This record gives sequence, C-alpha cells and structure tokens, in this order.
Amino acid sequence: MGDLQQEVIAAIDYDKLIKVSYGDGGGRKMVLFSAVDCGFCQRFEQDLMKKGSGVNTTFYVVPMSLQAFSGAGVAKWQTVSRIWCADNSSAAWRKYWTRRRTMSTIHSSPPPRRRASSRRRKSR
Repeated sequence: MGDLQQEVIAAIDYDKLIKVSYGDGGGRKMVLFSAVDCGFCQRFEQDLMKKGSGVNTTFYVVPMSLQAFSGAGVAKWQTVSRIWCADNSSAAWRKYWTRRRTMSTIHSSPPPRRRASSRRRKSR
C-alpha cells in the first residue's frame, strides 16, 4: 500500500462507523461507503442479506446520500442521520435496507427558531 493509503486507513476511527457483520465476521474488515439513495447500493445490500452468511466479513459503513445537503436532498441526509445516530446503528442500517424506511423517533428535529420581531420601537 502507498504511504497515503496506509495513513488514511490508520486514521479511521472504526468505533464511529456503523458495524455490520456477515457470516462469522471473519478476519476481514472493509470500509463501505453506501448511499441511502443509490440503486447499486440497494442491490449490494440485498445480495449481502441473501448470501451474507458465506461472506465472513465485517463492514464498517459510512452512510451517505448522493444528493446535495440542500433542497430535496435534506430529507435523504436526515435519513442518514437517523440511521447513524440510532441507539443501535447496525440494526437501524439493516432495517433501512429491509424496509427502506427509518424510525422518525430516533432523531427528533430541533425546535423551530424564534423569529425576531419586525416591529421596532418608536423613539419618543
């Protein structure tokens, strides 16, 4: 491996990623970048669920979206957040790919911002 590649791999904090094991988990560790709105990722996850017992690998998933974090893409990134921030992110990841939805109660939305009053006091 190149020096940069070794440096990047050594810097990965696996505890912060979603850990999903197939088979007995094996000795292999793979980092998997997977988008919740990617058709190929969906097929890959479905194949792993069907044939995963023979894979014997632990995947450390970096969930993401193919959408920008604005406009319509915000909903996809909220899905990513619900999965990653779930109490059991591994179970949430598998549930998402099984049912293609997340529990909205896992990650509640922040309270609405207060709007500053547009009326100004008149000086006397």
